[in-house]
Amino acid sequence: MACILVIDDDRSIFHAIEVTLAPPHYMIWAEDIPRTYEVIRDVRPDLIILDYVLGETTTIPAFLAELRRTLPSTPILVLTAVDSAHVAVEAFRSGADDFLGKPFDAQVLQQRVAALLAGRRPEPPALAE
Repeated sequence: MACILVIDDDRSIFHAIEVTLAPPHYMIWAEDIPRTYEVIRDVRPDLIILDYVLGETTTIPAFLAELRRTLPSTPILVLTAVDSAHVAVEAFRSGADDFLGKPFDAQVLQQRVAALLAGRRPEPPALAE
């Protein structure tokens, strides 16, 4: 059983992920950056699922890079409705291990999570020039 931290300002997305992944995984929800820091002060998650857009003012690349520095070996999957190659590459450059667009297919999410927890990280997509 892995501990998965879901960082998303939309509780309904957390519930959809929770239904998809728990059991067997233990799920924790953080709705914003301050709550995320509270959680990781007490718990070291095995995987983080991060929404690319948190509220209206959050700069996710900087937050993602800080998460990567704080938890260097924890896989991070970016899950977002902003499903573009440019955003995916930006997420990978900021420290993401994988990227998945919303709405997500439950089986695809399950397989991506399983791969990340097993230590298999996909290569970032190439951005067309």
